[in-house]
Amino acid sequence: MQTKNRLIALALMIVLTAPMTMMIAQTSATTAPVNLPTFLYVNASPSPVGVGQTVYITLFFTKPVTLLNYNNFINAGAALTNLKVNVIKPDGTNMTLGPYTTDTTGGVPAISWVPTVVGNYTFQAVFPGQSLGTDQTTGITYNVDSSTSPPVTIVVQQTPISYFPNTPLPTSYWTTPIYASNYYWAQSVGGNWYGMGRPGFDNTGGYDGSGNNFQPYSTAPTTAHILWTKLITTGGQPGGETPANEMSSFAANSPLYHTFEPIILDGILFYSWYPAQTDYAGIVAVDLFNGQTLWVKNTTDTLVYGQVITFHTVEEFGSQALLWVYNPSTGNYDILDPFTGNYMATVSNVPGNIANLFSTSTNALMDSTEPNCAGSILLYYTNDTYGPGGVVKAESLTMWNSSLCLVGGTIANGLSAEIYTGDFKPTGTYNFNIGIQWSVPVPVANPNFGISSETNQGILLTSSPYLIGAGMFAALSQYGGAYVDDIAYNPMTGAVLFGPTNQTLQSGHNYNLLAAGEGVYVRLDKDTDQAYGYSLSTGSRLWGPTQLVGNGLSTLYSGGAIAYDQVYIWDIGGYVNALNLTTGKIDWTWTRGSAGYNTPYGVYPNWVFDTQSIADGMLFLSEGRCYDPPLFPGGEKIALNCYTGQEVWEINGAFQRDVSPIADGEMMGWNGYDGQIYGFGVGPSKTTVTAPDVGVITDTPITITGTVTDISAGASQVAVAANFPNGLPCVSDASMTQFMEAVYEQQPMPTNVTGVPVTISVLDSNGNYRTIGTTTTTASGFYSFNWKPDISGNYTVTATFAGTQSYYGSSAQTAFYASNPAPTQAPTATPLSMTTTQNDIMYGVASIIIVIIVCVAVLAVLMLRKRP
Repeated sequence: MQTKNRLIALALMIVLTAPMTMMIAQTSATTAPVNLPTFLYVNASPSPVGVGQTVYITLFFTKPVTLLNYNNFINAGAALTNLKVNVIKPDGTNMTLGPYTTDTTGGVPAISWVPTVVGNYTFQAVFPGQSLGTDQTTGITYNVDSSTSPPVTIVVQQTPISYFPNTPLPTSYWTTPIYASNYYWAQSVGGNWYGMGRPGFDNTGGYDGSGNNFQPYSTAPTTAHILWTKLITTGGQPGGETPANEMSSFAANSPLYHTFEPIILDGILFYSWYPAQTDYAGIVAVDLFNGQTLWVKNTTDTLVYGQVITFHTVEEFGSQALLWVYNPSTGNYDILDPFTGNYMATVSNVPGNIANLFSTSTNALMDSTEPNCAGSILLYYTNDTYGPGGVVKAESLTMWNSSLCLVGGTIANGLSAEIYTGDFKPTGTYNFNIGIQWSVPVPVANPNFGISSETNQGILLTSSPYLIGAGMFAALSQYGGAYVDDIAYNPMTGAVLFGPTNQTLQSGHNYNLLAAGEGVYVRLDKDTDQAYGYSLSTGSRLWGPTQLVGNGLSTLYSGGAIAYDQVYIWDIGGYVNALNLTTGKIDWTWTRGSAGYNTPYGVYPNWVFDTQSIADGMLFLSEGRCYDPPLFPGGEKIALNCYTGQEVWEINGAFQRDVSPIADGEMMGWNGYDGQIYGFGVGPSKTTVTAPDVGVITDTPITITGTVTDISAGASQVAVAANFPNGLPCVSDASMTQFMEAVYEQQPMPTNVTGVPVTISVLDSNGNYRTIGTTTTTASGFYSFNWKPDISGNYTVTATFAGTQSYYGSSAQTAFYASNPAPTQAPTATPLSMTTTQNDIMYGVASIIIVIIVCVAVLAVLMLRKRP
């Protein structure tokens, strides 16, 4: 019985443990490594290619690596590594390129290599295999098999192959968008204006946080030609019982109000709208080329930045334009679609010391160093930790990267790698803190360090002790100490470039950090009007003091900017000095001279609060003051040649209050004299031509007539069209300023306006095309030309206006037929009749007889007188 029970128990145990045994066996079987086959290919192009030209080699697997990494592997997300390329040269020798690591698509894109001799080159890629790791759920280890690509051969020849031809720069009127394959245009005439800088009294509007407002890409207008104007607020003289003087115009130019704080992206001008001076109405989008409103967004959000971000994802690449705005109700940044103004996303938890527009600068830099996310917005700010008595215990400098924030902080292999998002279309809410790329300690100082300049070469922090005062009163004091401490950081890594470095100064003087850029920062001794230059990489003094040319008013306030290896310094005294950035030597000085009674100062003061613009070799400044009074008559926008200091053009206006942005060859400006936006640039023209169409014969002059008119958008504005019903004439560049002032600014029409040249050409009946002469239009745009057709037959007449610096050219045609003149008839002799002949003879004889009788009578009288 016991034996039977034991057998039953044993059988039962076998039955119960069988499934477990099967499970163990099954688990044991599935834990065996799995080897995944790979299929590797290489592509080399172009072929043929010339010696010394670049060959692009691409390696790729047929399956994306990301498909192998979805199951929580220990090294999930790792790419395939240690790929190499064997290159067999024409002489049979071998060289090896690599090793390389794939991206998440399983490819190694665009390896550059340059052949040096003629012949055939063979490329073959090799992958040694790799373990992907173990699936933490199943315990299975996956390995990727080794593979070798099929060989690929290219031909290298002596003659270089041609590149895709650059489309020549435009010679006729154009607008955005710039065609995608017009690469040369994009870097020569195109460009955007990002609003990453904050000029004095404004929320945004500067090109970037460096303060130079230097647009390095776009061309800029070289004459005062106005394309259009647009009224955006009350402006000018009120009229009526209001006294008409310098003090009574609408307060459009006061620093208390925000009026025109521009951003330009892809040919669209954006600005925050304050139509009633203090009542914020929203954001307006305007076509840059004609001034037409595209959309208006009624919102309390305030424009902060414009952005064009380049993205490179696992799926695609390209660029995206974004508008960043500050939401005062939440304290967040919102992102808008520039084309529609629609909301896209929010960045939350923005630190108060950068989101509060009314207490802290929002200056930002644009990152141009990262090929796969160029255009990232980089913010720099300091954080202080205070101890008892308000003494700073610790300080840090932090850099925030918009791309890092918008991809959730997961940028692999550094910022130069792809952004792994699938696309780059911000949606939802992003935590600001995720975008912090680095934060580094700053030495504790008294007073504490503050950011004094931001450039792509360095972030400069300065501690400025004062001779008198403390705390808030020290910041307001103009009596500086005997030194300042400078420290600079690498803008991309946060590494210290130099410092803290003690810079010796004159005790009790007022020093301003005037400008920074191109590896140099410049200080100005306000009291002596002397400038000093320092290296942004070492902190050492490069030059100075350089005594500037000016007058007593020059010491009150100055502005400065750096571009083209020069620092430009302008002041309230009406002077502009350009100093060589390397030596500190003054290259040129400009001043407009006496203002007579037009201003209370006897000169035309330059506006000094960072609203200058620099582009296309020109420095654009505006004359004006905040006070005493702000709108004196005769103020101008001035364009100076950056290299010579010569005046390029000028136009009457109070353009000083806000930045005049430059993009896509045009410049916008807001004129405080009338409350209007002005668009300056090269405009389109229209040429007409007429000739007699009947009765034309050779050897008889005909008159060819026509017109050349300006068809810019402003020509169709109500007042302009009414004053020029036959069309707004094109005038010479030399006449442009006064003519534009008369057309758009209600100034007197000059009496010395000259027109533009027109070339007249004909295609005759023999098929010969030839120029028959040139003429010049009148002040009304009319021209005429006299010409005598020299052969008979059909003629096509072409009138061509080649264009000027103010207008693109245009042409027109007409036609006529010239006939040969009728032949001249010889005169016919009239025969004499007999009666007529006899009568004539009788009359002739009678006449002779009468003459004889008279002569005899006279002779008789004479003879009688001789008798005694």
